[in-house]
Amino acid sequence: MKNTNSIMLSVFVALVPALLVKTYFWGWNTLLLLAVSIATAAVVEIGVAKLRNKQLYAEFGNNSALVTCMLITLSLPPNIPFYVILIVTLFAILIAKQVYGGLGQNIFNPAMVGVALFIVTYPQFITYWAIPESSASQSLSQTWNSFTGAQGIDAVTQATPLTQVKTILLVGGTKEQVIASLARLISAEYFPWLVYNLALLLGGLYLVLRKIITLLLPVCTLIGFCTIAYIHYLVTGYSQAIPIYALIYGSAIFGAFFIVTDPVTTPQYVTGRIIYALLVGALMYIIRAFTNYNDGVAFAVLLCNILVPMFDRTFTPKEFGK
Repeated sequence: MKNTNSIMLSVFVALVPALLVKTYFWGWNTLLLLAVSIATAAVVEIGVAKLRNKQLYAEFGNNSALVTCMLITLSLPPNIPFYVILIVTLFAILIAKQVYGGLGQNIFNPAMVGVALFIVTYPQFITYWAIPESSASQSLSQTWNSFTGAQGIDAVTQATPLTQVKTILLVGGTKEQVIASLARLISAEYFPWLVYNLALLLGGLYLVLRKIITLLLPVCTLIGFCTIAYIHYLVTGYSQAIPIYALIYGSAIFGAFFIVTDPVTTPQYVTGRIIYALLVGALMYIIRAFTNYNDGVAFAVLLCNILVPMFDRTFTPKEFGK
């Protein structure tokens, strides 16, 4: 019999490979951000427990805060200032979780509330990704700067693959520009993104094997995502809309296996869960391709969280004999 502590610990362990990949490619600051986030969550949850006259570790001891902190750390750029992740974690744990009464009472995914706050409040930090330090990466950066007319190489920040994809999805581009962009995105500089997503997929499959989650929600989410991406590709011909390409360079896999599967903020019944996951997946791509935001996981999940009570009421199974 799995209890909350063991389930949350399994989710945390499943995310460790992605954490190690991110640390390897983008630096030790990733681990420092995680430490700041965990410390912030511990202080908040222990403080709230004291105010409610509960055991001090009543909330923090169930490991749910550890998972939230890990999800936030993996969602945010690795070179943001420490105060940013402190504020994001504080908001996620206190406002999105504890205000509703703690674990099991929240109607929105706390980690995604924190990520949404970051996107809206600190858009200047969205591109704070360190360039992987390799001669090949630097050479490719110089080639790209030459192609785009940019001046010099930014050694602290860089556009994520989705930033490049976003430009072409929104404004289109010549065949030569699309080919040049694709060549860059499959180059050594962006190879870390492929490895990172494979690590997330490995973690997701680990949860499936441990029977912590089932494949229903992840598969339906990815079907919804890929369906809209493929329709977009058929209509526009943009290579960036090819489903396999769209899956690799973005957070779709992360969202499908680790966010949509949150048992607290998803519908209770199978039909509602299927529709919920398909809708989240579709919105992930729509927000990515047709809004100002590079990736749509946080907003897609939060928008669909609002609909969960409706799904539960609409698709409640009828009692036997009625």
